[in-house]
Amino acid sequence: MYERILLPTDGSDEAKQAAAHAIDLAEKYDATLDVLSVVDTRAYDTEGITSVVMG
Repeated sequence: MYERILLPTDGSDEAKQAAAHAIDLAEKYDATLDVLSVVDTRAYDTEGITSVVMG
């Protein structure tokens, strides 16, 4: 049913619950699990410039 699952996470409790569900689904369907870590950088943005960090 699933070949690939994307899990965006921000480290919140809700994201941890979603991660457990995504891991279960990936194991059940032998799917690839891709994890995307999301960080809100607006608190550090003093000049209105946004950025994308990939790593």
